[in-house]
Amino acid sequence: MKLILSLCLVLVAAASCDGSVCACPPLYEPPSVVAWGQVILDNGSPARGAAIRASITVASTPCVEGTTQFVGLADSQGRYRLLVRKETPLDDSTCVFLHAFYPGESTHTQTAALGPFRMRFSVPPADSVHANFQLAPVAQLQ
Repeated sequence: MKLILSLCLVLVAAASCDGSVCACPPLYEPPSVVAWGQVILDNGSPARGAAIRASITVASTPCVEGTTQFVGLADSQGRYRLLVRKETPLDDSTCVFLHAFYPGESTHTQTAALGPFRMRFSVPPADSVHANFQLAPVAQLQ
């Protein structure tokens, strides 16, 4: 009898969190866009593990580059396909700047920046940007 009662309690608890009942609030998913492309070094080889960062400016402000946030890393072929998330409320459009840094997890020797891209953030993401980076040594950029 205790086994049947325990089983009933587990079934009731599982059913209360299926999204159709208000017992469990839905998980928050921030609006996002997709950024994808390839990162190559100045010698033409893929930038394995290059770090991709994004700077996001909301539509109600000037489209200028701000603080960047880490988005992800390029794969072994220098390719990336990443979600850029925006924690602020939805706007009509947003300016996005993308940056690639190589190597991704240590002192950067090569970098590149692209943008601004006018994008619409939504859940699920409906807008995307294809951005291929050709990195340049940091010393040449200063």
